[in-house]
Amino acid sequence: MTVEKMDPVEVFAAGDKGRWPSASQGDKAGEVVFAEASFAAVVFDSLSLQVCHNCFRRQANPHRCAQCKFAHYCDRTCQRAAWEEHKQECSAIKKIGKAPNENVRMVARILWRIQKDTALVSDALVFTTFDILEVQLVKDVQNVPRGSERAQVDVQHFYNYWPKKSKPVGEDYVSHLFGVINCNGFTLSDQRGLQAVGVGLFPNLCLVNHDCWPNCTVILNPGNRRLWECLYSLKRRIELRALGKIPEGEELTVSYVDFAERCPRTAHAAASSSSYYFGLQV
Repeated sequence: MTVEKMDPVEVFAAGDKGRWPSASQGDKAGEVVFAEASFAAVVFDSLSLQVCHNCFRRQANPHRCAQCKFAHYCDRTCQRAAWEEHKQECSAIKKIGKAPNENVRMVARILWRIQKDTALVSDALVFTTFDILEVQLVKDVQNVPRGSERAQVDVQHFYNYWPKKSKPVGEDYVSHLFGVINCNGFTLSDQRGLQAVGVGLFPNLCLVNHDCWPNCTVILNPGNRRLWECLYSLKRRIELRALGKIPEGEELTVSYVDFAERCPRTAHAAASSSSYYFGLQV
């Protein structure tokens, strides 16, 4: 059944499959089906000194935040644009003296965003809110192993990092958010689209299901820095683009596994099961 409709995408609800989007009009190859700003996003630890923490472009000589000495930017323009998202992180990093790993930073950014803004999570095309997404994701992450050594370490690091003046958060919910990131985080690429440089959470995009032969692909559009404050369409966003002609009413799908790793299919099925907790018929 149709639960929401917003040109050019329609969202359906279908039993165990949950909510999923389909094309409400025909899309041609290369067209942007929809675009969405991240709910939260972070640069990978290994590239934190080489990639702008705002637009995710690689830089030879990035500008460093003078306060936390961790975040790096293209220049003052990107630093100012990122300040609203970075300011609490900056203070937390200063207090403990170093930045935690990318998953801990991501969970903290999600929680700061939730506490700051409980309204709709996207500035343009909106299918869902984070609260609705949470209900959908409970099914996705209920089989994620809890209590593993890595998970316990991440949770402990989170509480060492989370400022005491911030609103207290229960351990079960923190563990749940680590599962959300694992199952629903999307990799962000640099300006050339050749290297993964970070991870982001996009609640609308999380509704798009996996297919071994998808009709869409996901790319990062870093936006036009010189016109950064003018329009949403010029800001950093992730775009769902059609790989070919998509008939009206067809479900929109992406591949959760890198195209180079799709064969053999048995290996793909194993990767999908271990990383995203769903099975494939082989």
